[in-house]
Amino acid sequence: MALPTPPPPANETFGTMLICALVSMGLYGITTLQAYFYFLNYGYDRIGMKALVGVVWVLDTVHSALMCFTMYHYLIIGYVQPMVFESGMWSLFGSIACNVIVAFISQCFFTKRIHILSPPNFKLFFSIPIACIVVCHFVFGIDTVIQFSIKKQFALLNEATNDSVIPFGVFAILSDILIALALVLLLRQNQTEFEETKSLIRKLIVYAINRCILTSVIAVIEVVLFMSFPGSMYSFAFDFIIGKRACLCQLPFSFSEFTKIPSGKQVFGNRRFHPILHCVTFHVSTGKWVRGE
Repeated sequence: MALPTPPPPANETFGTMLICALVSMGLYGITTLQAYFYFLNYGYDRIGMKALVGVVWVLDTVHSALMCFTMYHYLIIGYVQPMVFESGMWSLFGSIACNVIVAFISQCFFTKRIHILSPPNFKLFFSIPIACIVVCHFVFGIDTVIQFSIKKQFALLNEATNDSVIPFGVFAILSDILIALALVLLLRQNQTEFEETKSLIRKLIVYAINRCILTSVIAVIEVVLFMSFPGSMYSFAFDFIIGKRACLCQLPFSFSEFTKIPSGKQVFGNRRFHPILHCVTFHVSTGKWVRGE
């Protein structure tokens, strides 16, 4: 029986991990500021939307705390106890679980927007396949966390590659691509003769495409690093950033863009565009001003 591959020296991996942790903390500051502006300026939203923003921010905060504790464990405690470099700890795997949950919430949010935007006869055609892939992404993500927690030693984590990690990465990329394609198709279908609406829809389409590219590229990089450098910290370093991009992708691509809209909401034809978090439209069948979900 072959012996496990020893983990690489700490100086080959923890530099990248520390840099990604610092970048992640900077992104956490942005998400905190945007959450603050949301509650400050959009108090008219329903309690469900406020709860969603609050839950995402709390999970982001928990992820940041786990990430900081992980770095303290390896860089401070590991300075006098080098054996800690050989295995993962609960806070490292817990931060991955937070990322999986945040990504699942974000994808469910956009899946619901797609269901609302879809024509009545095609709602199930658009939403059900995407929902199934999103659920698979979540299931394989949690399974990956469980497998890592059981094996613990970094040299043994590559044993979960085929069963959990690769399916997790594939469904992550596939779900983001399908969500982006559905949003682009549905937004183009909802073009109107109003120039301001057309301009906003074009920006939302660009946002959906950019979101897909950003999330897919990061997911591919993480999977490739995990397979190319088994037992190293490179993939975990990029995982620190993945959770933050999921939070940021739920926020509007240009916050000040919507300050010109009175009270943060405006009716265009038979649809209302909500500026914060939604980045997609709600149906307004009555033509009246209503609260967002």
